[in-house]
Amino acid sequence: RYSGKYTKPSKPKFMSVEEFIYLINDSGALRYEVGHGSSEIGCQFNLSMMTYIDEINTNKHIQMFYYEFLEAISRIAHKIKIFPNIERYQNRTSVVKPTK
Repeated sequence: RYSGKYTKPSKPKFMSVEEFIYLINDSGALRYEVGHGSSEIGCQFNLSMMTYIDEINTNKHIQMFYYEFLEAISRIAHKIKIFPNIERYQNRTSVVKPTK
């Protein structure tokens, strides 16, 4: 559903930046994050891609394969706040010690 839209028959499936943006937006992963729009997702896509020498005659630099997908997902996961209210708990000065 999210990959193979532009893949030619009998070729390995790859994911385009458009499909990656749809995947992240549909998952709702960055729903509560401020400032993480499609441009930020596209930046993470590009940062996770391998560098190719010939970007003029080939389009491998816009084709994300599995190992690059794993890196892109990990970059997005790094951007997500798992606990949105963690700042409130980090600013506490008193530590509750367990009683014996």
